[in-house]
Amino acid sequence: MIGVLTVITMIGLGYTRFARVNLIVALAAATFTGWILKSDSLALVSSLGEIPRGLPSLHIPGLRETFDMVLAGIAVGLVGLLQAAGVAQRYPNADSSDPNDSQDFMAQEMAMWWAACSRRCPQVAR
Repeated sequence: MIGVLTVITMIGLGYTRFARVNLIVALAAATFTGWILKSDSLALVSSLGEIPRGLPSLHIPGLRETFDMVLAGIAVGLVGLLQAAGVAQRYPNADSSDPNDSQDFMAQEMAMWWAACSRRCPQVAR
């Protein structure tokens, strides 16, 4: 019930002067409502088990796990590229020419490789 009220609050605030902060206000309202009700049926993270206090120990994945992680990484990369291509099609180039998907993909890949090799975080240019 709290989740439904949170969504309604988010959507409702989206049409007011609080539209810029509707997500934060809805989350705060949901948290406050849950704290006030203190219902036993309210699922908390602590009800799932003990929360560790430190960082998890390092784990080197096995070959099978590595293969699965590589496939997931490729899938996430493809989704990111396709979304970027959709955004790039909406905005013309600075010289008013049509966007070229191949050049855009190549530029994004080169930027991501450079960022990974130089231990940087790739960011969107503004």
